[in-house]
Amino acid sequence: MSAGSAPVLAIAGMHRSGTSMLAGLLSAAGLPLGERLLGASGSNPHGHHEDTDFVALHDRALAAQGTDWTLRDCGGLRAWPADVAEDADRLIAARAGAAAQCWGWKDPRTTLFLDEWSARIPALHVVVAFRGAAQVAASLRRRRDPALVHRFRGAWPLRRLGLPMTRDGCMLRMWCRYNEAALAFAARHPQRCWFVDAGTMHASWRPLVERLRGAGFRLADIDPAAHIDRTLLRDHAPPDLALRACAPRVRRIAAQLREVSVGGTRPEGGSA
Repeated sequence: MSAGSAPVLAIAGMHRSGTSMLAGLLSAAGLPLGERLLGASGSNPHGHHEDTDFVALHDRALAAQGTDWTLRDCGGLRAWPADVAEDADRLIAARAGAAAQCWGWKDPRTTLFLDEWSARIPALHVVVAFRGAAQVAASLRRRRDPALVHRFRGAWPLRRLGLPMTRDGCMLRMWCRYNEAALAFAARHPQRCWFVDAGTMHASWRPLVERLRGAGFRLADIDPAAHIDRTLLRDHAPPDLALRACAPRVRRIAAQLREVSVGGTRPEGGSA
């Protein structure tokens, strides 16, 4: 199903990579992101800006393949089953019909299904927020999502010793797979996909807005500093996570993200 000629923006990226901050900026600049949005939480005090209908659809698509947003037990994602595809078409039609002009949505899970959405929305553009693997894993460790915490018998004594008992290897594999999916999509659609470093969002904002305006998005002028809460972006990561993030696969992806980022890159060793 075609969503028409009005440009549509998907805000994607690995979880805990600044997608909410980016969505907040775009919303403040006038991009409609939906009416039923996931509210604030302890880890996102300014709101997630996630359209709950898109989140639910993505969760169904993942569950149909025996996995979830952590990609546990998932060798590779297949095309959507027919019922999910039909609901996606209905969701697009509803959002396009309600929007006077351009519109968009934010959900990190979108990163895993960019080809599915692009096939249904010819005017789809994508902005991917990214952040260093160690910093993302540290943020997930602090949040302690049940799906990323070890629950095996005997874990309690180990936890009392101060060990985090989080599935750090899974977190880093997630970071790789989400960002690899985004980079692969961008390689096929370089004129419709842009990357923004969460750590330099204030500097990348205006170059990004220029590109989006060139693609037909009507965005107001805002001061990004008024909407960015720097206290939520901690660059420090525990030494064990920093060491694990030195793996060749992680370093290769980090270098690719820095290379394609809008508004400049960070030096080697900085928070990607």
